[in-house]
Amino acid sequence: VDFGLFIPLLKLKGYRIIGTSHGSPYKREKWGKLAKLYLRVSELVFFKFCDIITTVQKSQIEQFRDYKYKLYYIPNGVDANPKYSDFNFSNYGLEKGKYILFACGRLDKTKGLHYLLDAYFLSKINDKLLIIGDFSHDRKYSEFVKSKIQNNNNIVVVDKLLPKNVLFTIIKNSKVFVFPSDIEAMSMILLEAISSKALVICSDILENVEIVGENYKYLFKAGSVDDLLDKLLKAVCENERDKIINSLYERIVSKYSWNKIAKEYEALYSKILREN
Repeated sequence: VDFGLFIPLLKLKGYRIIGTSHGSPYKREKWGKLAKLYLRVSELVFFKFCDIITTVQKSQIEQFRDYKYKLYYIPNGVDANPKYSDFNFSNYGLEKGKYILFACGRLDKTKGLHYLLDAYFLSKINDKLLIIGDFSHDRKYSEFVKSKIQNNNNIVVVDKLLPKNVLFTIIKNSKVFVFPSDIEAMSMILLEAISSKALVICSDILENVEIVGENYKYLFKAGSVDDLLDKLLKAVCENERDKIINSLYERIVSKYSWNKIAKEYEALYSKILREN
C-alpha cells in the first residue's frame, strides 16, 4: 500500500491492477506525522483504484468493507523445508539449544522487545538471550534497548540483518523463540520460526492467533510482562516440546503452503484476464 499513489498513473496507461496489502504501515510508531499522513492517503488510494485487492490481514476485510466486492484474504506462505547455512555459535558465546531468541527485521517499539527484556530479567533463567534485528531503523528505541541491556553478559545482540538461511539455523537451534509484537499484519518470521521447528511463544494479537490457533499453549496476553514471564518459565522446562512443535508445524504447512497460495493467486489473475 506504500505505493498506492502511483496506481492511478498505471490505470491511465490502461493496466489492470492486482494489489496486495501487508497491513497498515502508519500504525507503527517509527513513522513521523508527515510519513503517517502520506501512508494513510496512499492506502486509501490503493484500495480505491486497485481492480482486485488481496490482504494478508483478515481484519482489513472489515476495515475496508466498502471494497469487499474486490477484496480477498490470501495469507502469507511458508516453505515447509527451509534451507539452513552454517553459523558459528561459539563466536557469540552461544550453545545450540541453550538460548532464548528474539528476532525481527527492522526493530521498533511495536515489536515488543521491551516486554521480553522485562520478563527475562524477572525470570532469572540461566539461558542466554539472543537478540537479532536491524537497529538502525528506529534509533530512539534502539538506544533505549541498548541502555537497558548494557553490561549484561547474558544478552547477545546481533544488530543487523542476517542471511535468511543463517537465521533459520539460529531459529532451529534456539530453546525458545519469542515473538511479543503489539502490531503485525501477518508475520513472515513467525511462520518461518514454526517451519524451522522452534518452540514458539507469541502475543495473542489476532494476526498471531490466526497462525497458531486460539488454543495454542504458548500464546500470552499482548503487552503483559507477567503473562509472558509465566509462558517463558514454562516453555524452557517443557517436557512435550517435540509434540507441540510438530503439531504447530503440521498446522502451518497445511494452511500456509506456497503451492496452495500460488493457486489462489493464479485464480485471481485468470479472473482479471477474463474480465479484461
